[in-house]
Amino acid sequence: MMAVLQGAAPNIDDLLYGFLNKPANNSLIDKVDECLGQANLIVTFWKEVAVTFGYANPEPSLRDFVTTLFRWANPLDSSATLDPHAKVFLQRWKDSQVNCHSFREWAKILEAELHIAERLDAPENVRKIGSSDTFPIFEKSIIHWLCKAFEKDTAELSTIRGRRGSFWFRDHQHGYEALEQAITLRQLLKSAELNVETVDAGISRYIATWHRIDTAYRLCQYHLRAYGQIALMDKVGDSLVTEARTTAAVETALDELEQILRKIANANGNNMLITADHGFMFQQSAVEGVDDLPLPEAADWLYNDRRFALGRGIVASLSVKLFTAAELGLTGEWTAAFPLALGRFPLRGSGKRYVHGGVSLQEVIIPVLRVHKARMDDTEQVDVDLLRVPAKITTGQVSLALYQDQPVADKVLPRILRVGVFTVDGLPLSEVRTMTFDSGDTDPRHREKSVVLTLARTADEYNNQEVEIRLEETITGTTQIVVYKSHRIKLQKPFASDFDDF
Repeated sequence: MMAVLQGAAPNIDDLLYGFLNKPANNSLIDKVDECLGQANLIVTFWKEVAVTFGYANPEPSLRDFVTTLFRWANPLDSSATLDPHAKVFLQRWKDSQVNCHSFREWAKILEAELHIAERLDAPENVRKIGSSDTFPIFEKSIIHWLCKAFEKDTAELSTIRGRRGSFWFRDHQHGYEALEQAITLRQLLKSAELNVETVDAGISRYIATWHRIDTAYRLCQYHLRAYGQIALMDKVGDSLVTEARTTAAVETALDELEQILRKIANANGNNMLITADHGFMFQQSAVEGVDDLPLPEAADWLYNDRRFALGRGIVASLSVKLFTAAELGLTGEWTAAFPLALGRFPLRGSGKRYVHGGVSLQEVIIPVLRVHKARMDDTEQVDVDLLRVPAKITTGQVSLALYQDQPVADKVLPRILRVGVFTVDGLPLSEVRTMTFDSGDTDPRHREKSVVLTLARTADEYNNQEVEIRLEETITGTTQIVVYKSHRIKLQKPFASDFDDF
């Protein structure tokens, strides 16, 4: 009867999801009382919630229940007590495309009401967050902590990768990826040999290894700008007014290139070349005064830009490199002047942060990308196996290890799986965790992942029966879920009170 009145499936979880999907900011009307009051089912409903979740309150209400739920899931708060089924309920709430919007709304409201931000002022509390994603402020605090760790050269890529399963990760993806590229850049610089004897040697070294440093730097800047404000190239960058939008212009240009490539591919074009007329330098922060260089003395200036100038009778100096027209393989009686390092010549009305035309490797090396429309039938996804599966399930939690058989490569693609305990007919009996297997590490030990699944209260109904540990995946381009691999195992919990041990 309760399910009929609420319009939900006949189980307590779906009833709660339905009530919680109502506007969360209206605390004057209890949706449970409003829906079930006239049928005298309020007491029955809360008794069922108490049995399923261990929620005990002489005056239960929806608002009190959800507050208790979030306090229980808060690693900084030990005042609330619920049964482990609450973990399953929360995971399903976050994973549901239908219900996740209400989780987002409630999390933000209760973050403010429970003063979570104030608790995170203490550094030791940030470390307590662990893998929790209960509140949105947790993600911001982890990023802030990673920035501090980066300053001390103690930030680790594993921390970032460990947050990818967080509900809030996508909201901060650019921030995490900026940090990931910054850590990678620092690691590359530590092992790089940056001295060269000739220009040819410098170009060869850039092509071989230095381009990775350049790429990490540029990607870091891109994600950093996008994280601050996800906001044409020369037109935007060369202007003092619009140069700050350079990153957005890059994103637009890449989107346009992708559309062009798709059109060519759809017209049966199989081989494409992508190149550019020049590279550029862009720095996010304001240009320091030391990089503002005056034009050297000259008899006559023919043309000048931020990163080069053309003239006659230019006087040599330590901060400028000069080339005659003949040295550049050109004709004429003139000389080209290039500021060294990050120097900029004065140019009225022109931006300083985005520049090109100089002699740095970033500016003079022209990228040439060859795109080949290849067959897809010779690619494969990585294979994933279950390791160290217990002989039986005897407690309220199941610990599993999963192994990615081979590293990700050009024609070996990642695989995303949903992992959980199910009945033989496919009913979930635990939280269902999404895991991404995308490691390119050649060391097999680094391609193993662990997960702990908490059983739902409904698992008690299948005690002493065979159940399945399932690895599921979504068919590409659809919302259809299929079983990738499964393993039969007996559920044999000796006491129903196993849940009370947590």
